[in-house]
Amino acid sequence: MKAKLKDLVDLVLTLLLVALGFFCLFSLCFKISYSAYGVVGYSMYPTLNKNAENSDEIGDIVYVNNFKDFDVGDIVVIKTNWPVRGDIIKRIVAGPNDILTIKEENDNYVLYVNNVEVEKQKITYVSQHGLTGGTYEYFKSFNSLLANPQMADNVVIDKSGDLALKCGKNQYFLMGDNWGETTDSVTHGFVLKNQVIGKVELVVKQNESRFNAVIKHIAKIIFKY
Repeated sequence: MKAKLKDLVDLVLTLLLVALGFFCLFSLCFKISYSAYGVVGYSMYPTLNKNAENSDEIGDIVYVNNFKDFDVGDIVVIKTNWPVRGDIIKRIVAGPNDILTIKEENDNYVLYVNNVEVEKQKITYVSQHGLTGGTYEYFKSFNSLLANPQMADNVVIDKSGDLALKCGKNQYFLMGDNWGETTDSVTHGFVLKNQVIGKVELVVKQNESRFNAVIKHIAKIIFKY
């Protein structure tokens, strides 16, 4: 009886050690594969920084997979020569060969990609956080982009007969989720693929335990295998 009990204890300890080894291995892989970035400002509001009290504080933390490929619709971190501080967090709204435009319809500005409505936001003249201009200024910036001589090779006519932009072979168009408070491709034009650092796969909300969030994410990865 004692021998059987000892064998059972040894088996349990072995399984625990194996599980711990696997967990440590996945944790190491996570540390190598992911980079953490603090989110500043309201350009991705309310997706990110919903609870930030001011535009200068670091609110949410995002973890970027440096090796996984990205696609239209993903939130990514990019490195550009835009005149803004640090690395930039935006959403990819269009990629190679996609055609996009923003139109004014009733009380909204509407984003179309390949003639399909993707997003719309109310026409505003002041942002949610008090900045003047709102989505009205953003729409004006898009029209200025269409008129920019440097974008001439990308300007096309969509199926509705409106001016639109067509992404080139290696070009991506990025926008913030909060049109009234974002600096993005509407202001500065396309981003090249090699400027994308990686795809955001984990968001740790402000005041959430970063350790707990990372552990849960690692557990999800393990159980998918």
